[in-house]
This record gives sequence, structure tokens and C-alpha cells, in this order.
Amino acid sequence: MEFRALLMAFSLAFAATGVAQVTPEPPPPDILHEGTIELVPETQAEPQIFTIVEEMPEVPGGHEAMLTYIQKNLHYPGPEREAEVEGKVFVTFVVNKDGALRDAKVLRGVPGGPGLDKEALRLVREMPN
Repeated sequence: MEFRALLMAFSLAFAATGVAQVTPEPPPPDILHEGTIELVPETQAEPQIFTIVEEMPEVPGGHEAMLTYIQKNLHYPGPEREAEVEGKVFVTFVVNKDGALRDAKVLRGVPGGPGLDKEALRLVREMPN
């Protein structure tokens, strides 16, 4: 089971929450060829991704440990700091069964603050399993 999560970045304070979107892989369709039906060979389908699970994934040490990780590792980009650019960066990612994060991407960034978007993405990608 994998879990899709969303991380919201508030300038220097961050919080984690779930995203309400399920994206299961559809089965491969049948292919029609000159009046006959040929089945497409099964491929290695990705596992179903859940947005609500019985036990929510969390960083070892819990929410406080995640906030501590972010505070210690956040590097506010110089250009955005000088221009006093602030805002929220929404990052979505998938938590694998083993706790590894994958498919991290910015859903919505800060207008005029591409460095903040990159920094939020870097923090998520380097977060411990």
C-alpha cells in the first residue's frame, strides 16, 4: 500500500496533510484487430495509491521530529529573502510501503519565488523515510 501526501510550506513553518485524490491504474484495454480480439499482455502495473489509510505514515519521531528536520534543514533562498517574498508551497508525494518518498512535485508554488518552490521540493526529497 502506498500513500499520497501533501506538504504545505509556510515561509519557515511547514505542516503535513493528506490529499484527497486516488489515482489507481486502469487495467489494460483489449485491442481490436481485423474483427478479432487480442488481449494486451499484462504489464507490471503500479500498486494502487491510497489517500486515506488506517495508519498514517509519519517521520520517525512523529510530527515534532518532522518540524525539527525542516527547521534545521531549511535554507531560505537569498533572492527571495532579499525581495521579502513569502508564501505557501504545496508539494505532493507518494509514501511507499517502506516509507521512502517518491514522485515529489510542486502542485502550487509561490508567485515570484521559484527558489522557495525548489527549496520545498528539496526538503521533501531529502526527508528521512
